[in-house]
Amino acid sequence: MSVIADEEYYEVLQILRNRLHKFVDEAKVARNDLNRIFTEDWWPLSFLLAYRYDVDVTYAVIVECLKWRRSFAVNNISLLELKPLLDRGLAYIHGKDCDGSSILWINMRQHIIGQKNSDKLIIYWLERHTMELQAASITLLFDMSSCCLQNMDLDFIKFIIHSCKYYYPSCLTSLLIFENPGLLKASWILLRTWMPPEMQRLLQHVKRSSLSAYVPLPYIPIRYGGQVCFL
Repeated sequence: MSVIADEEYYEVLQILRNRLHKFVDEAKVARNDLNRIFTEDWWPLSFLLAYRYDVDVTYAVIVECLKWRRSFAVNNISLLELKPLLDRGLAYIHGKDCDGSSILWINMRQHIIGQKNSDKLIIYWLERHTMELQAASITLLFDMSSCCLQNMDLDFIKFIIHSCKYYYPSCLTSLLIFENPGLLKASWILLRTWMPPEMQRLLQHVKRSSLSAYVPLPYIPIRYGGQVCFL
């Protein structure tokens, strides 16, 4: 968060907080989320950084994010309801990429269109990573191997893209699409058009032969030519 000098961005942060204090309807947001906005600089700064310190835009995004967090019950997501998806390995954080960012592996073959709680599992991991590591960088790796049409849920992927842009900004550093079948090529071409330009630049299609250029071998599963037996 070094885009502008300390004193300058602190002043912008105060302007943002003053506006939020005046206009946010506390009945529509979670109290602990509101407290974090006013007591932990890193969180509102992650939004300011993503939106180039434009207070008007950042204010609007934060207000919508706070409302969404309450309606989605982000702070009350239960691991018990997610256990079946966790056991199947639909999504999990494991290892670092070659630039040192944590990797969220998303195994699309474990998802079926309309499947319940897949969105909650993604938010569980994004939330845990963002709040524990204060908006540290993360790579999303969509494992498309062995996927077919019933796994290619455009709404689910669009939700993930939207969440990274508006609910967990300044975190995403890479978007890897691993072993995408030819049958689903058109789907990712369409999905790319839904991404903002800055996210489009992060998207890379990766094959098994090139995965080690992005992820060190110790973090790649043995089944993909790596060294770790992990799910």
